[in-house]
Amino acid sequence: MKLRRGCAALGFAAALAAAPAPATNVTTDVTDIWWPNSEVGWGIQLVQNADVVFATMFVYGVDSSPRFYVAFLENPPGGSTGVWTGTLFVSHGSHFADPWNPGAYGENPVGTMTFTLTGIGTGELTYNVGDINVTRTIDRQALKLENNDGTYRFTHTWTTAGLGCTAGDAFVSANGPVTGDLAITNIDADTAAVSIQWKLAPVELCSMSASYLQFGRLGQYQGALNCPSRSGTLTMFEVQNRVKGISGRYTLDWTYGCRYQGRFSGVSFTP
Repeated sequence: MKLRRGCAALGFAAALAAAPAPATNVTTDVTDIWWPNSEVGWGIQLVQNADVVFATMFVYGVDSSPRFYVAFLENPPGGSTGVWTGTLFVSHGSHFADPWNPGAYGENPVGTMTFTLTGIGTGELTYNVGDINVTRTIDRQALKLENNDGTYRFTHTWTTAGLGCTAGDAFVSANGPVTGDLAITNIDADTAAVSIQWKLAPVELCSMSASYLQFGRLGQYQGALNCPSRSGTLTMFEVQNRVKGISGRYTLDWTYGCRYQGRFSGVSFTP
């Protein structure tokens, strides 16, 4: 909290001066614990709010003792939506067991940091501390697999692409989002096997046996979706567990050559 308090003042000033940039809800949210899978023991926590990211990095010094650095990273106005950059700081203050002394607090810039999102679960971290330059490939760290068991009222929107698409595949924005029901059943937590039933509006009941993967806190379901009149491959990704709900994005490749790319949100039937 002490580190965050000091860097927040710098961040607010920088944020007010920056031009508007893409918000969290139109990009992949990078909020998570990240680490290099092959280098256990250090990592970085990223917390995204709108177009800014607060970074807390825990590493080791030349004497192998713990070191903490913080940064307030911004998405450059007019730049890539997957790149954030800013100044890297080291802070000092009162001993954690002593009463807080504002006069003991201070922070010093030691370099710069850039985080580039290279995939839903992967990124590149580049930073320097003085004349020491570091570049690492990092991944989201999944602490525990989510259990999204439940039945949801499902709302979704989509765009279409492909030579097989017909007028019946198009999403009609004037009618608003399409609703249906979605049921998720966790068959085997060890193998991440899942059964899904999706009741497409108005009455088409589709089902699939899916595999579940998780990148940090973001889940992914993938499998063959079988409906009475058609079939295809469904991938639901960036799935986030909410309080009595889920949300995320999806692609649905119908075998007749039409792809749906959409976003969805589901609210649990149980209050």
